[in-house]
Amino acid sequence: MEWAILQHSKKSGPFSRPGDSGSCMADGQGRLGGVVTSGAGGGGVGGIDVTYASSINSIMADVWAKFPGAHLSPQFHSA
Repeated sequence: MEWAILQHSKKSGPFSRPGDSGSCMADGQGRLGGVVTSGAGGGGVGGIDVTYASSINSIMADVWAKFPGAHLSPQFHSA
């Protein structure tokens, strides 16, 4: 599953820039929602930017199919 993220207006600027692919997207509460996969960088139709992102649920379903028990919450221990 992939989302198209459109900018609010030409004045708001692009959501992502070249090199942002693979960046995590989180909501205001810090919950992981997805990963940036590509974008037009302002080169979309009419100069409007569009960024594409894959849902973390979709990504993890693929990961779990190949690596059962994998998770994104590693435990960090102080030395």
